[in-house]
Amino acid sequence: VAVAVLDQLRAAMALEPQMVATAAADCETLMRVFLNADGLTRAARQMMIDGLPPATRVGTDKLHPLQGQFLAIAKETLDELKQDAERRQSEHEGKSESLTKQSEECKAAREAATKKVEEAKLLVQEKTNELNECKKLTDEIEKEHEEMLKQKAEEDERRAELDTSKAAVTSILEGPFQLLLEGKCDDDKSVTSLEAFLKEIHAEPTLIAAAVRALVVKPDSRREFDVLTISCVKQALETQLNKVNAMIDDHQFKHRSVTAEQLGLWALLDQEKARVAAARSSLVDAEVSMTIDEDSCKNAEKEVKAKSDAASQQLCEKVIVDDMIREIAGAHEAAARLAAFNYEAIRSAAAPDASAPETATADAAGSVDVSMAATMG
Repeated sequence: VAVAVLDQLRAAMALEPQMVATAAADCETLMRVFLNADGLTRAARQMMIDGLPPATRVGTDKLHPLQGQFLAIAKETLDELKQDAERRQSEHEGKSESLTKQSEECKAAREAATKKVEEAKLLVQEKTNELNECKKLTDEIEKEHEEMLKQKAEEDERRAELDTSKAAVTSILEGPFQLLLEGKCDDDKSVTSLEAFLKEIHAEPTLIAAAVRALVVKPDSRREFDVLTISCVKQALETQLNKVNAMIDDHQFKHRSVTAEQLGLWALLDQEKARVAAARSSLVDAEVSMTIDEDSCKNAEKEVKAKSDAASQQLCEKVIVDDMIREIAGAHEAAARLAAFNYEAIRSAAAPDASAPETATADAAGSVDVSMAATMG
């Protein structure tokens, strides 16, 4: 509709060459402002666009009073549009400053969040290295502890063997031998047990044979050789007992040393396992914190983009308003020119043939009226 109106206006103005360049352009300027003015209702916008062509056509020496009133209304409308545009311009400036400030704050927050992420990554790497070192040390201690457990098991077995040997000597010395020595045993079992034990400790065969004969004799019937033999048997048993006790004493230090070392490694292993658990927990906490920081960084990046987009949008809207203000200013000038245009001076300066000015003017006016009627229809 607007394009059709402008085309019709240009066709009507073409009949007066000296007015076309100014009046048509000024009328087009006003119509463009009213077309782009979102502060007008649809009906008001249509009324201004439809009324401008007939209000700017001049068929006599001056504008008709109704045309002047319409142009005055157009100027008042332009004033209102200018006030509204200036108000919007001020709002856009305030919003632009606010968005710029918010954008800078978001960028600072993003930088801080990025720095926190880098620090969190370094902390995670540090905690990972710490955990790996703790696990490595724990594995080494665990291997040493396992080896020490094997040594302790061997030493425990050796100690049990020595205790068994001592119990065997003590049992023979305080059991069968003592009964035979006191003559309180008549069975052959005690003799057999003593004989077997003497063979086990590698006593002299001669002593073993003599001991068997001497110990079966009652104490009051023993001869001097029997007493001597029994004394030698007792000495052999006591020697064996002393030997076992000495071996136990010698082994005692080693057994205690191995046991103490095993217990120390066990305590150290338990401590290192606790350190591994603590390091793993610290690593998990660092990873969780890093994830939170990464999420915050992503949110900060989104916020920066959102604020940047909003600032760009606000800038675009401000540019549009600025352009609108400039167009309204130009429209004010155009309206003033249309309202105060000196057609007589233009017509006098432009008429080459003075013999027929009235005829040309009447024809032009008639053509303009026809065009206006077509436009209004």
